[in-house]
Amino acid sequence: MKIGEQDINKVFVVECLRENDLSTGKKIKEHILAQEPNANVRYINCITKSDFLQHLNEILNAATSDDGFLLFIEVHGSVVGIELGGELVPWAELTTMLQAINERLHMGLVVVFSCCFGVHFYRQTSILGRSPYYVMFGVDNSIYADRLLKMNQVLVDGFYCNDSLIEIETRANIQLNIHDVNLTHLEAGALLIGAFTNYFTEQLSIASLVNRFEKTYKKYRRITPENAMSHSQYKKHYFDFIFRREILENGFNDIRDRFLMTDLDGTLYERFHVDFDEVYSSLNVEARIKQVYGEIFA
Repeated sequence: MKIGEQDINKVFVVECLRENDLSTGKKIKEHILAQEPNANVRYINCITKSDFLQHLNEILNAATSDDGFLLFIEVHGSVVGIELGGELVPWAELTTMLQAINERLHMGLVVVFSCCFGVHFYRQTSILGRSPYYVMFGVDNSIYADRLLKMNQVLVDGFYCNDSLIEIETRANIQLNIHDVNLTHLEAGALLIGAFTNYFTEQLSIASLVNRFEKTYKKYRRITPENAMSHSQYKKHYFDFIFRREILENGFNDIRDRFLMTDLDGTLYERFHVDFDEVYSSLNVEARIKQVYGEIFA
């Protein structure tokens, strides 16, 4: 099985549902084995939050940089996290575990959030840490279990056909055929670009820039009591420095290398093709900086 650029050699189906719920996890395991009888598929049934976290830790311990894992999380979901035996696991807590697994795999984790509101997981992902997945799939609303199962079966079929991620997403949404529920896939490289755009915009807010400058200037005066630059002199020095293209590029590359794990595995550069020049141009950085610079020194 291959998903995007990642070969998958192990599948984990972690299920924590209520007593009378349809066991979508068992069904998806059966569907995978029907496609590939010798597939390495492990079904894990959990009852409590502690069970779930313990099994994720077992998956972490089983991971190596040579592996590719497909993880189905078969649970009840909400906009703030997943429910396990009546206990909430916030998205942030789940992120920490998935980051560790994905880092151990060197960006080899694909996650299917087989639950309501699964796509909300990505919205709290910070690009200042490791990506918690190579690719994730999730829906944006509540959904019945039988529909969810059919959608997941379409995903698996697409994985085995080595279809493109967008083809798989489109086919799954056709299968869903629900006007107010959509499946979305998110790939780590695309997520980085989108999130960096928001991050860069926030960092260029006048209030944020001035606040950071004032804190830096106070620190500068503490450690440079004699022959220190004046406030206006240091202000020009500071903003001339942080707005230099090479400083911006180095900052972007640091974020990219950590998030996409190219600092761990150089071959991942070939997978993601995330180039600073393209980002710099698409964000129209020079014009934005010129505008901000003018406002700061008005």
